[in-house]
Amino acid sequence: MEDILKLLGIFSASSILVFAVIKYASQQIFESYLKKSIETHKSELERINFSHQIQFASLHKERATVIKELYYRLYDYQTTVLHFFLVELSDEDPEGDFRNRLKEWKVAVLNFSPYFHKHRIYFDKDLCLTLDNLNNELERVNEETQNFLHSFDKIDDQIASIQSNSETFVHLRERSQKLFEETIMPVSDRLEEDFRKILGV
Repeated sequence: MEDILKLLGIFSASSILVFAVIKYASQQIFESYLKKSIETHKSELERINFSHQIQFASLHKERATVIKELYYRLYDYQTTVLHFFLVELSDEDPEGDFRNRLKEWKVAVLNFSPYFHKHRIYFDKDLCLTLDNLNNELERVNEETQNFLHSFDKIDDQIASIQSNSETFVHLRERSQKLFEETIMPVSDRLEEDFRKILGV
């Protein structure tokens, strides 16, 4: 009987020992699997994160380029219109100077408005609304100036009205100056601010 008890004891001890070894080996294999799995997922997440960082940086770069370009186009628009109203026509060739200013104005309009509408997705809603309002105001100045110029039959009469500072011309000049001071300057400041934020300066 003692032998049976001894055998049972040895068998039980062996079973416990085997169970402990199997449990330990299983834990080691499972931990090793988990570590490899975690490392694989970690490296995949790092790769995805890096990819998103590159994409985000690329979008920031694009946005900075759009803001810079719109700022330049708005500046050109402003200087072109103010040059038309504030600088006297050339004495040597007033007609050529006049035609050239109208051409520059048309180019400034075509450079600014379509560019803004095409890239409005880069701006927040508040700035888009401000730029929409500014664009509408600029369009009104363009239309009023065209109506003023078309009220004359000849280009010589248009030039004479500008050179004599006719009441309508002076009104358009003052309206343009006011628009640029009250509306364009704040928009330009906002574009500068947004651009500097992207650059981190």
